[in-house]
Amino acid sequence: MRKSLLLILIALLSAGNISAQNIKSSAIKKHIEYLASDKLKGRLPGTEGDTLAMNYIERHLERSGFSPLYNDPFFEFQFLKGRVEDKSSFIKFGEESLKTGVDYFTVPFSGSGKFSSKAICLDSIPDNIDNLKGSAILFKSSPDAVRMAAVKFADLGASALIFYSDDNSGFKVSDAASQLSIPVICISKDLAYKIKGSPEVEISGAILMNTLRGRSANVVMVKRVKNASGTIMIGAHFDHLGMGEYGSRTPGRREIHNGADDNASGVAAMLEIASSLAEKTKSLKFDIVAAAFGGEERGLLGSKALADSMKKAGNLPSIMLNLDMVGRLVDDKIQAGGVGTFKKADSLLAMINSDYLFKISETKGGTGASDHSSFYSAGVPVLFFTTGVHQQYHTPEDDPSLINYEGTSKVASYINDLAYEFASGRFIPQYTYVEGEAEPVRTSFKVTLGVVPDFTYEVGDGFRIGAISSGKAADKAGLLAGDIIISMGGKPVKNIYEYMARLGELKAGQKTEIVVKREGKIINFTVEL
Repeated sequence: MRKSLLLILIALLSAGNISAQNIKSSAIKKHIEYLASDKLKGRLPGTEGDTLAMNYIERHLERSGFSPLYNDPFFEFQFLKGRVEDKSSFIKFGEESLKTGVDYFTVPFSGSGKFSSKAICLDSIPDNIDNLKGSAILFKSSPDAVRMAAVKFADLGASALIFYSDDNSGFKVSDAASQLSIPVICISKDLAYKIKGSPEVEISGAILMNTLRGRSANVVMVKRVKNASGTIMIGAHFDHLGMGEYGSRTPGRREIHNGADDNASGVAAMLEIASSLAEKTKSLKFDIVAAAFGGEERGLLGSKALADSMKKAGNLPSIMLNLDMVGRLVDDKIQAGGVGTFKKADSLLAMINSDYLFKISETKGGTGASDHSSFYSAGVPVLFFTTGVHQQYHTPEDDPSLINYEGTSKVASYINDLAYEFASGRFIPQYTYVEGEAEPVRTSFKVTLGVVPDFTYEVGDGFRIGAISSGKAADKAGLLAGDIIISMGGKPVKNIYEYMARLGELKAGQKTEIVVKREGKIINFTVEL
């Protein structure tokens, strides 16, 4: 009788949550100390440190019984490293040839083109001047403002923007996601004053920009279960900022950005959750996909490539759990995003939390600046977990010594329990679209279309929509995610900056014509704002 009661008790316990903090902090620490070591030099996409991180993740998943989801564990993608001026480019002031790197440099988002005219010196952007067509404009501008200034001057017919600034530290080769339509050249103050003092001297040149490409990959592996009903994806990005080539909050410091919290902590937790679930495959009804994403810091490049590929193949996951910066738990506070992307998500989080007693701050939306956004836009329910930003975020000080290892293991154990609810088939997520999500580029504009940009689109022939907000102007007019806007209000749109300029000219209640390219076809829409 006692033996029977014991068996019943074991069965009852097995039917409940599989774990209560079963992820070991020692394992978390081992992963973070390697991934965030100086040896990997900040895990910049396309570098040796990037490859070392990928190999480490692949080896651990293979030891845990995972195999490649596709033919290869590494799902490769190309990315734009930057744009640089071709050696054939030149600028002349009269008969004097200017020296690149001394007298001037061409900013990485510059367009290609030729120009030859007397410089028109302006202190502000005019509303309308008829004599700018074909002109080279000399203009003082901050690095932040020069892109929009170039769009305005191009609209007025200028053939080049030559500018000078009090601060030229804001430009890097990697700052080239969107290419402008005219050459944009930064010159020294001495040269600017010389040009101003010689208004009759012609300035001429020809700028050709070359694109630099890099390669990285996602690590995508699966643990199969018998007669699987679908897949559960556990994801985290492994890339970081290298020596601070881009995205650093300390841009003047060329030091290794180890990214212990961002996002070695998320990868470490993902690896241990994947290993824990792999040990329970007999009780699982869904395959487990472990995905470590590259290129997140460059604009969700890896996850976007994978989500697009899976959508085309018809094998998107049933849910995607994303871990990004889960290593700095303070006062048991965590943030959970995506709670509105499937029904009864909040109830599930609360039920699992009864074993942990986290103070959870919930948000409903599925978009945002991390990899879950790529899958939510493809129609996948998502959950996003983080312990939040801190003073060391995107600085060289984000080191392993500052990680709360016990806290990270607690967060990982909580997410592991959630993942088990999905993987065991005890909770089937039903996708719902979250109404009224913010438009990232709207800033202080008077109107919004209700679209999320596809920040990975860099072709330079338009502005591609990444996602559409239900019920907003673009949705009502019939625009779709993936549409490439090439014209608004009769003016061309070649990139995100021209899109923003066109949007800034519109008013609430106004109707405007928008032309899009959809699967090779040109379609006209009338949008009411």
